[in-house]
Amino acid sequence: MMIIGFDVCYNKRDENKSYGALIATMNDTQTSFFSCVQQRESGEELSSYFAMSVASMYIIVIYFKNIFI
Repeated sequence: MMIIGFDVCYNKRDENKSYGALIATMNDTQTSFFSCVQQRESGEELSSYFAMSVASMYIIVIYFKNIFI
């Protein structure tokens, strides 16, 4: 089972910028994690950043599984 969390933080000094952060477990015992943070501009869709973050995570998972198997 993989657990994924995603949150958004808004920049109070520059209202045109915000940040999306994703964290996900990488193994069945939930002891290894992947995380990434992406800056986004005002008006951009949050869903596209979530999708890009999840895609990045899967690329990393596949890469590391090929190395350590």
